[in-house]
Amino acid sequence: MLRRAFAVTFAPRREWEAIARERPDALAVLVRYVLPLAAIPAVAWMLGLAVFGLELVGPGEPIARLGPAAILRTGLAAYLGSILSVALLAGAFALIAPMYGAGRNWRGAWTVAAFGTTPVWLFGVVLVKPVLIVAMLAVLLHCAYLYHDGLCALRFAREGEAPEYVAIALVLLLAASTLVGGLLSSLGVLSRSNSRTGVAGTRARKGHVRLPLYPARNKSRKTKRKEARTTGSRSTSGTEDFMELSAKHREYWRKNLTVTLILLVIWFVVTFVVGYIARDLQFNFFGWTFAFWMGAQGSLAIYVIIIWFYARYMNQLDQQYDVAEGEE
Repeated sequence: MLRRAFAVTFAPRREWEAIARERPDALAVLVRYVLPLAAIPAVAWMLGLAVFGLELVGPGEPIARLGPAAILRTGLAAYLGSILSVALLAGAFALIAPMYGAGRNWRGAWTVAAFGTTPVWLFGVVLVKPVLIVAMLAVLLHCAYLYHDGLCALRFAREGEAPEYVAIALVLLLAASTLVGGLLSSLGVLSRSNSRTGVAGTRARKGHVRLPLYPARNKSRKTKRKEARTTGSRSTSGTEDFMELSAKHREYWRKNLTVTLILLVIWFVVTFVVGYIARDLQFNFFGWTFAFWMGAQGSLAIYVIIIWFYARYMNQLDQQYDVAEGEE
C-alpha cells in the first residue's frame, strides 16, 4: 500500500500505467488503500488538537482547548468526509465521461479519484500541527495533476482534454460537497454551535460570552455585560446568557442553513442539470429553444433572483433574531 502510495505521488506516469494494466477492484481499493490512508490526516488532526489545541480561532484570541469527545468527533468527521469526497469526485468523473467520448466506467472513475487523492493523505501527517492546514493547498494542486494523468491513463480523456475534465469534475465536487454539508448541517449532524461547545462553554464559565454568529447590536446586552464585570458577577450571568443565546442562535443557524441548501439545489439544477440534459429541452420558449434561452438569459436571471431573495430573507431573519447590524 505505502509503496504504491509513494509511487503514485512521486512517479505518477509509470504507476498510472501499471494501475491501468491491473484494473484493480473497487472494493479492494476502498478496503486496502482508501480506508487506511484516509486515517492518516484524521489521526494527525486529532493529535494536533489534543497537544496544541485549535489555533485558528481568530486573531488575538487564545488557543482553544477541545475536550476528548469534541476531538474524536472532529477526527471522525474528517475521516468520513475524506472518504465521501473521493466517492463524490468519482461520481463526477463518471458523470461527465460521455462529454469526452468515454463510457461511464464507475470502477475506473473510483480508481482515478482514490489514487489521485493520495498526496492529501500522505502529507496529512503535517496536520499534527493544526495551523499547517494552509500548506495542504499546494498538495491539492498536485492532486489535480494526478487526476489529469489518471484520466489519460485510464482512457477517460485525451491529453488536451484532461485539464478541462479535471476542472469540471472539481467544480461538481465543490457543489456536491456544499450541498451535502448543508444537508447534514440542517439535519443537525454537523452543528457549528456543537463543534464549539467545549470552547464557548469554557469561556462562558469564565464570564467571557461570545456569540457564535454575529456580534449583537444590542446596547442593553452590552450594558449588562459591563455591569456584570464591574460587580464581579460575570461567571453566573455569563453562563446564563450563553445558554440562552446558544439555543437562540442554533435555531437561527438552522434556518440559515435550510434556505441556503434550498437555494444551492436551485443553483445546481440551473447550472449543471439543465446543461446536462439540454438536448431534451428543445421546445420553443419565447421564440428560442428553452435550453438556449436558459444558457443565454434564464440562468443569469435566476442567479439574480437567488441573490435578491437570500439578501431579503437574511435581513428579515437578522431582525427577527436581533442580530441585525445597524448604527451603534
